Amino acid sequence: MKTLKTKIDFLAKNIDIKISQKVEHKLVLLNRLIEISEDYKSKWGNPSNETEYEKLGQVYFLEQGLWSAKVRGPKQESDLIFWEHILDQNEVSSAGGYIILTEWKIADKDNYIGQIEAAKSQLERYKAGIVYGLGLENIRYIILVSKKHLPIKGTEKVILEGSVRYEIKNIITDPDNASKQAKMGKA
Repeated sequence: MKTLKTKIDFLAKNIDIKISQKVEHKLVLLNRLIEISEDYKSKWGNPSNETEYEKLGQVYFLEQGLWSAKVRGPKQESDLIFWEHILDQNEVSSAGGYIILTEWKIADKDNYIGQIEAAKSQLERYKAGIVYGLGLENIRYIILVSKKHLPIKGTEKVILEGSVRYEIKNIITDPDNASKQAKMGKA
């Protein structure tokens, strides 16, 4: 029995890694699309609140094969899990999609640390709440949307608490061009 549990734990960890790599890739791609596409730059450069960014993220992730939306329950609401109603888990699996748990925050260089803490606090409430058992209980994404690159240090990009890993990502809506980023050491 112990061997079976070890094998299941190993497979679950590999699935988490695969999903994490896919999410990372899609977020890097999103930043590049905003940088080079006027269409993406105009869509992502204008929203005035987090809800609008959540909706843009839902559409983008869904186009990329990552199931995303909103779940509501008593005194809880989480970003980017399913659409307005809970879909059948088999429908997600048979479509080959992954389910991700994220919290979106608008940030700038002066408030990003507070926004990370606020998002983390919101995500902690879902540990045993309405999203438990639906997807990535062990990996959660805090997506900070900012006009310019945030000075997130390497130690701030990942927060580990017990078995939960919080990945901090930055979507930049008004990026500097590639040569300016390279001069600043951000490319």
